[in-house]
Amino acid sequence: MRNVIFFLSFPKNMRPGLVFILSLFLAACNYHLRGEAEVPEIMRHIYLQSASPQLHSSFKEALHSAGAKLSEAPEANGLIINVVNERFDRRTLSLSATGKTNEFQLFYILNFEVLGPDKRLIIPSQSVKVNRDYFNNQQDIIGKSNEEALIREEMYSQAVRSIMDMGKAMLNQAAKK
Repeated sequence: MRNVIFFLSFPKNMRPGLVFILSLFLAACNYHLRGEAEVPEIMRHIYLQSASPQLHSSFKEALHSAGAKLSEAPEANGLIINVVNERFDRRTLSLSATGKTNEFQLFYILNFEVLGPDKRLIIPSQSVKVNRDYFNNQQDIIGKSNEEALIREEMYSQAVRSIMDMGKAMLNQAAKK
């Protein structure tokens, strides 16, 4: 609240300049929105092997927003992400006095490996684990299936971001050697 008051205390003709200066500071420290970062050249074409349709869709969206694309076939100059295993589970965290589920926990576990354009193993088998808890309101049972679907979608997106971050880190580390 204080930040808003501080901003509003500036004369109106100085506010656009203040916004401009703040945006320059953010750009100077390499700040970017999540998913908007540049990807290395080798990550511009990725082939996803043995993935579920939901994971495939999340990868396609993430790569598109990063200026890359998901290939339909392995390309000579792109990476291959081989999904070894992926599993979604749901468990009950708490029950009501009547024995109905009050709270669920969702688990998503994804095991993968990354191969280079020459089919050489770049990132050995890794695991990404994402979990979320959500409250199951017995009064609003109709909307709960939609809520769970949205949570699952976000979990897929988080797993994709984790894989992309791991890939960037490994490629940067390999480039420094």
